[in-house]
Amino acid sequence: MNSSKQLPSEHVLGVYGHFAEDSVSCFEDKDNFHVLPDDDSLITVDDFFRLTLENGNNTVLKRIDRNPIKAKERGSGTVTSAMLLELGLVLGSDSRITTEEGRIGADKLKLQTIREHPPTFGVWCGEYEAANRFLQALKSMAKLGKSIEFLVKRGEAFLNKHDHMDTFAVYVCYMEDQVPAGYIFYYNPQVVTHKQNCKGVDDCKCPIDYIKRGSRKLVYGGAFNDGSGGEHAHDDLSRYFKDAKKEEPDDAEDYKLVKIKKKLGISLGKARFITRFAMFQASLKDSYCGAPFRVCSVTTDGIVEREGPFGFIRTCLDFFNMLEAREKTFVFDL
Repeated sequence: MNSSKQLPSEHVLGVYGHFAEDSVSCFEDKDNFHVLPDDDSLITVDDFFRLTLENGNNTVLKRIDRNPIKAKERGSGTVTSAMLLELGLVLGSDSRITTEEGRIGADKLKLQTIREHPPTFGVWCGEYEAANRFLQALKSMAKLGKSIEFLVKRGEAFLNKHDHMDTFAVYVCYMEDQVPAGYIFYYNPQVVTHKQNCKGVDDCKCPIDYIKRGSRKLVYGGAFNDGSGGEHAHDDLSRYFKDAKKEEPDDAEDYKLVKIKKKLGISLGKARFITRFAMFQASLKDSYCGAPFRVCSVTTDGIVEREGPFGFIRTCLDFFNMLEAREKTFVFDL
């Protein structure tokens, strides 16, 4: 282990570690350093720093000191975001994976490219393996040049055949005649009455009574969040899109802001910015969300902009720099 390597300025502590094989990103990930404990488990420096302050050393170390997560071990991920705005679409995700026992695992790429042309992206939350099998099914059809209508049918067919106890949801977004569009695909098994010896929701082996599954088209002029941190990100965005309407939850169980009007035409750069900070706010309130954060946007002309990964400390500094700039210029509304 090389402890003398100079770290980027946004990292205030840490040891240079390594990447898990399945955490390599299609985005540039050169500055994603890790703490590498003796048992070879992984946790990002940013997350270790934050969780140590937030929960105390003992809590953090308990999550990483035994039985480290393996590449194929089950784990679930949390906060995701999708926006369909006048100038294009914006997607965002964190990278946190947590095992059923509550251990933090190696970062996972939740924001994925389904195809480059026309630009189509997917972002998932929930159970890692199931969500990635779903995305691989769409990618295989996209490589054959299938239409978005075909991809939607393929996604629905996947959900209808799936019968495991693993909840997941995927936002798929694209351009349709130069108008931002998208779907949410969701799979949510339900157990009405748990057995007396049930080990809990995350490790439930009880028979499935019924399954909420399907797809829903996303509404233009809307902002959507999912995952256990989705409610917190949703609350943060609702303070920005003040005129938007909060819709009641449906079977997909995501959080929806619709009928955005006043700020529908904001720049995609600003939309990426507020998406990242909504996820940052979620990570402060839900320890199962965590950096690095990734965001991307697609203009109505199909131009793609990717940003990230942003570590927690970098995002925290950017957040306070933004507050300082607002204070200096007396601008209190982004």
